[in-house]
Amino acid sequence: MPQVGWPQLVGESRHQLDGYLTTESCVAALIDRAGAKWGNDSRGGLRFVALWNTVPIVDPTEELLATLQTYAQAYCAKDVDSLMALFSDDRHVSVIGTGQDELCAGREQVRELFERNFADATATRFEFGWTDVIVTGSAGVIAATLVIHLDVQGQRVRVPLRWTVVAVRSDDGWEWLHRHASSSAGDQSEGAAYPTGR
Repeated sequence: MPQVGWPQLVGESRHQLDGYLTTESCVAALIDRAGAKWGNDSRGGLRFVALWNTVPIVDPTEELLATLQTYAQAYCAKDVDSLMALFSDDRHVSVIGTGQDELCAGREQVRELFERNFADATATRFEFGWTDVIVTGSAGVIAATLVIHLDVQGQRVRVPLRWTVVAVRSDDGWEWLHRHASSSAGDQSEGAAYPTGR
């Protein structure tokens, strides 16, 4: 977790706090996390006074991206409980896989899908490629390409995929609401709008 060093609260060093914080919402979040208070500076404006020497600053985008690695590690370990812990347990969740019948709504169906996947093959590695992340307020979306390396009855298989993950941020961190997996159309040439069917 990245750390931002705060000047000690002694004499003239306090003015160095200016510029660290740009919005009241940022300050309000840090007050709860670090133990801090507001005060009036010599110019009559608000000054944020930190009571601790260091305050952890969490980048929500990096925090959301890190859930991909959490998923990958749990999936390779065939740890269904850890996978399900990524998904919200008090909101509706869903998963769409690449199989025609892989349309799962609710935690029970999502769990059954993982258990079926684990019975059919063992994932050995997730190789993430292009990623794009959107975070707005407490909502986040990840779009990514990846290759899952599998051991299927002794044979090594590479499965290239495209993922979309929809998540919401709670007090406990990011919770997944939806994960969509798809494969690119092999019969759709570069620059074409649709698959040709040939």
